[in-house]
Amino acid sequence: MNELQLQSRQQLWEISIDNFQELRDTLEEALKRYQGVVYTKEMLPDAKADKKELSRLRREIDDRCKVIKKAYLAPYNDFELRVKDLIALVDAPLEAIKSFISAVEDEEKQSKNVKSRLIFYGRAACLTQWHGKYGRARPFSTANG
Repeated sequence: MNELQLQSRQQLWEISIDNFQELRDTLEEALKRYQGVVYTKEMLPDAKADKKELSRLRREIDDRCKVIKKAYLAPYNDFELRVKDLIALVDAPLEAIKSFISAVEDEEKQSKNVKSRLIFYGRAACLTQWHGKYGRARPFSTANG
């Protein structure tokens, strides 16, 4: 069982944006009009329109990223499911062994607890007999009395 090893092959894919520089340059040029803009209350409709347009653009870029990420991670997600299946196979007997060990340790603790109580009550009985014979002990006397 010690020789058992998970073996896998990975291909390191490169994800690239073929037109990255073109997109970046176009975005920078289009977004220059927002640099230094100060909106006033009279410009509220314009501000809302600009917000809507920029939000749409941002969402389009982010949505495309999510689509690519999902496709990129699909092989890993499949791999992870297979590994979890293997781990589940190991977990079944492992949990049974853990349960057995826990039960034995609890039984040992209980036994030690009973022994400790017997010793304590045995000694307490001696003290009870001593107390009955001699009554309450007087507190230590002080120098005055």
